[in-house]
Amino acid sequence: REKKDMILKVVVKHFFIEKEVTSTLVMDSLHSGLKALEDQSKGNKGKGKLLEGEDTPVPIVQVEKDMFVLVDDILLLLERAAMEPLPPKDEKGPQNRTKEGANGEDVNKDSIERDEMRLTELGRRTVEIFVLAHIFSNKIEVAYQEAIALKRQEELIREEEAAWQAESEQKAKRGDEKDKKSKKKQGKQKRNNRKGKDKMKDEKPV
Repeated sequence: REKKDMILKVVVKHFFIEKEVTSTLVMDSLHSGLKALEDQSKGNKGKGKLLEGEDTPVPIVQVEKDMFVLVDDILLLLERAAMEPLPPKDEKGPQNRTKEGANGEDVNKDSIERDEMRLTELGRRTVEIFVLAHIFSNKIEVAYQEAIALKRQEELIREEEAAWQAESEQKAKRGDEKDKKSKKKQGKQKRNNRKGKDKMKDEKPV
């Protein structure tokens, strides 16, 4: 989850230059898409309708008060967002919009509604992608980098401890060898002293 204001600031920074609107169409699309998300989260959870016979996908993000909340595991949602197709274009063509008479007006109205619904859906998808990207880069990726750094730190500590232990063992080994040499030297010196005493005894006149 992430605060709504935080995400919207990122969206504004991306689509608006020095607080100037780059495209009113984009602004309308984002506004209507955000409103659609809020409406779905309030009471129309699940699938809503674009037009008759057309379902909107189950939203990736829900709005809870001042927060954007992911509806599932982020990795599953990223995969779904990548695979989910964009809303289809109006294939009826502009020629049908210029028809005169009542029938022509109905067709034109239907086409306009389709365009508006498609813009709303594109806006909704855009907001959802920004939410996913922000949460992934600022929370999941940061947490991953922290985990990697912690793992490396632990490895360095283990390496330092192993090096210190090896050095201690080496010092202890050198100390043992020094003690052995010292004892050996002392033993040799005692033997030499005894030999000297014995020699002196032998040399004394009877």
